[in-house]
Amino acid sequence: MAVMYSFCRYFSVRLGTILVAVSSMIQSLILGAIFLVWLNNAGQMTEDIEDWRTANNLIYTTELFEHIQYNTEGYLKSAIVFIMFHFCTCMLLVYAALECNIPLTWPFLVTEFVRLAIFLFAHFTAMMLVKENILDLGLLIALSISGGFLLLGLFYCWFCVVSLCQCLRELRAQQKLGSAQVNLLINEFRHLAKTTAVSRQQFSPVNPSWRLQAAHSNYGNLAWPTY
Repeated sequence: MAVMYSFCRYFSVRLGTILVAVSSMIQSLILGAIFLVWLNNAGQMTEDIEDWRTANNLIYTTELFEHIQYNTEGYLKSAIVFIMFHFCTCMLLVYAALECNIPLTWPFLVTEFVRLAIFLFAHFTAMMLVKENILDLGLLIALSISGGFLLLGLFYCWFCVVSLCQCLRELRAQQKLGSAQVNLLINEFRHLAKTTAVSRQQFSPVNPSWRLQAAHSNYGNLAWPTY
C-alpha cells in the first residue's frame, strides 16, 4: 500500500514527483550560488568562523566548527559537488517520472534523504545554539516552528517520490495478476478444446449405406452427407 495516492490532494503522484524534481532543482541552484559566493570569500569566512567560535558557546559542535575553520575550502567544494550531483539526480527523476521507471528514482531518493538528514541535524543544532547563546524564547519558538514546517514539507515531497514507486509496483503487480488469469483461461480453453477433439475421435464416422446423386457433375458423382 502506497503512502499517498495524490500530491497536495489535487495532483497525481507522478505529476507531484515532477514538481518535486523541479523545486529541488531550484533549491540546488540557489544553494549552489550561495556556496559559490562563500567559496570566493573563503578567507573572510574563516575569520568570521573564528570570531564566532570565540564569542559563542558551541556546546557539542566545537570540534566540528574548528575542523571547518581550518578546512573551509574543502568543505565548501565538497558541498558544491554534492549539490551538483543532487541537481543531476533531479533531472534524472523527471525522466524517471515521465517513463515510469522505478530504478531511476533511487539516486534521488538516496541523495535527498542524505540532504534531509543534514538539514535536520543543522536545524536541531541551530536551535540548540540559539537556546544557549540568545536568551529569547520568542525567537527560539518562531525559528523552531518555521524550520519544522519547512522540514515537514521537504519530507512530504520525498514521500511523494516514494509513493510513486509504490504505486508503480502495485500497478505492475495487478498487470501480472491479470496476465496470469488470462493465461489460465487460455490454457483451460485449449485443454477443453483438446478434450472435445479427443471425445469426437472416439466415435467412428458415419458410413451411410446410401448415396445421393451429385447436384452438379463438376463436384463428382457422389455427395456424402455433412455431419
